[in-house]
This record gives sequence, C-alpha cells and structure tokens, in this order.
Amino acid sequence: MKKSNYWIIISIILLSACDKIPTNNSEDGVYKIIPDDTPFIAGLLEATNDTVHHYPEIVVGYVSDGNFVPEYKEVKDIQELYNPTLWTQVVRTLQRFELTFEAESEAKVMVTGPLNKVQQKTVVYIHEGNGVYGDVNSELELLAGDEYLLSVELNDGRAYSKITKIINSIEIEVPDTIKIDIVYKPFENGTPREESIEQKYITYKYPKDYTISEIQSNSNNDRDILLLGEKENLLFQDRSNFLRAGSLYGISTSKNTEDTLHKRWVRDLSDPRNNRVTIQKEWMRFSYFGKDMWENFQNLSNWFGMKGIKIEEMYSRFEEALSTRDSTYLFDVSTIEKIDENGEILPKSDNDAIGFFAGYFSLYKKTVLIPVRNFDLDSVLTAHGY
Repeated sequence: MKKSNYWIIISIILLSACDKIPTNNSEDGVYKIIPDDTPFIAGLLEATNDTVHHYPEIVVGYVSDGNFVPEYKEVKDIQELYNPTLWTQVVRTLQRFELTFEAESEAKVMVTGPLNKVQQKTVVYIHEGNGVYGDVNSELELLAGDEYLLSVELNDGRAYSKITKIINSIEIEVPDTIKIDIVYKPFENGTPREESIEQKYITYKYPKDYTISEIQSNSNNDRDILLLGEKENLLFQDRSNFLRAGSLYGISTSKNTEDTLHKRWVRDLSDPRNNRVTIQKEWMRFSYFGKDMWENFQNLSNWFGMKGIKIEEMYSRFEEALSTRDSTYLFDVSTIEKIDENGEILPKSDNDAIGFFAGYFSLYKKTVLIPVRNFDLDSVLTAHGY
C-alpha cells in the first residue's frame, strides 16, 4: 500500500486583476477576454449507488467582460445552485475571469437519457431562478456508464446541445469504524498533546475511464481543526456533511489504479474543544469525472490538494489565460456545441457559447475514528488542571 503518494498541499494564487494587452478590438485599446452577452451553459449529472443529495441542475445565462461594464460587481453567489461542484465551476469561473452574469429565465432546457436504453426519456427542466433549471421531480434515471443529451434553446431561438457519458461505477470498501492507537506526546513546553502512533489508510480506486477526480473528507470536528470562530461557517455547510467543505479537499488526474486516503489523530489537549473528544465521525465523497469535465474544472478554494502532471498543465494554461487575457481560452475549453436550424452541429469555430455539460459517478462513505489511548486521559487532564 502506498503511503507517500498523496496530495501535496499548495496554493494557487489567482490573479484578480490582470494586465490589459493593447489591441485594436476596442476604442480604448483594451483586449476583451470574451464578447458581450456570450451564452454560458453549464450542467452536471451525477450517478451514485448511494444517497442522492439533490436533483441535477443546468445554468443558462449570458456573460460579458466585467472590465468593460460600468460599476462592475463581482458575482458572489448564485443561491439557487445547490451542488457544490457545479456552484464552484460556475461562480469561480465568473469570479476569476471577472465576468458579469445575466440569467436567462425563458430558455427551454431538456435532458434526454439514458440514450438508446429502455429507460430513455426526455425531461424538461424547470426554471428555479437566476438562470438555474432543475429536474425538480428527479424524473430522469441517472445510470453509470450511460449517455445523456442536453438540449438548450435560448429565448432568441439559438440552440445548443451536448452528449455526455457518465463513467462506469466502482466500489470502495470503507469500514464502519477504525480504531487508531494514540500516545501521549506533549509539546516541548509541556502543554499536553496526543497523536496517533501511525496513520490508517483507506484504499480507493480510480475508474479506468475517468479524467479527473474530486475527493472530500469532512469530520464532525472540522470547526475545531480549522479553528473557526463562533460566527464563521464552513462553505456549503447547509448542504450535507458529505458535500460541505471541510478539512480535506483534493483533485487528481493520477494514472494510478488505486490510491490511499490517510486518517490520523492529533489533539492539543489544552484546548477545551479537543480534550474531551472520544470519537471522530468522518464523511467522505469520491467523485469521478469523464473527459467532458477537464480544463473547465475549477478548484473549490485557493487552498487544495492536487496530484498529476495533467493538473499542472491544466492550471498553467488557466493561469496564462488569466494573465494574458486570452480571448480564445474559454471557447477552447468549452464542450457546449451550437446547433443550426437543421439540427446539425456547427464547427467549433462557429460556436458563440461557452460552458460544459458533464457526467460523473460518486461514492459516499462514512466511518468513525475511535482512539485507543495507551494512557489515562482523565489523569493527564487533571494533572494540568483541565
């Protein structure tokens, strides 16, 4: 079992204000990163054998270069977006490229699938507000290994589509409980502290047809671990324990067939939030995306774990596009296809929309860490006056 092959925690410093390159595409010589009112379509379909946390949603709207908009205001949130991964792809893209967003409330949005299967049906998505359309009754059956067609017709008649495939399912075995041996190891100044003798590892697999994975691990002690104040909240904490941001988040394009997720225990016993902890509940999410979710992928925050050469290539191009204000980038990485009046897909060079439509498979697992101490906790706490 590999113990050293794990995410290296790094920080991607994203440029919020990029140098403007003089060109002849505007009167003041500033290069637009995208044409005004560019259609923006984004959606994800999740298949899982576990709990379904929410129905699928598709975002439809128009984006413009915020540098050319008087009194530009950064998009902080789209409240109707429930899925944290879709929220991140949409909101972070708008923020990092300094784009405005105008919702399209009168589009016709449909998803058909699973294609060429007896279960195939077409579901019209309902507009929920702010350009977010959802399968609010969870009518569409979402199956691993199958294909689905997105069809979007804008209010002005322009039409777009995209077929995506949800990758094949896998299974990961996670024990209900994990006992972990704990030793008393005070700080150099004598402050009481405990830690696990060794880390425990959960082996997880990568599907053969995946392109990028997203792994989260959250615990009931994340507020304490991350030193959050009373009025501070964990991102997406209103979604579920599996979906909210916590102490671990990582993305990977590793070519390994399997990897390991480590579990360890470290507590400063002088902290009253820590010195009476008897168990730790852990919620894990393993999500695997296919080829339709690649260079569009935005990370959940500026701090994250990542692994794989392809990841480095992806973010290098992403950062370069930001710094040079590359007007071709968002169209190059888009997977949305434009349809002509005959229903034919137009060449990519004729497409005027950006965004993505992608499927992914997820596993939701839970375990409980149980500390097995080789010392008497009450005696240590009493000796230090706690």
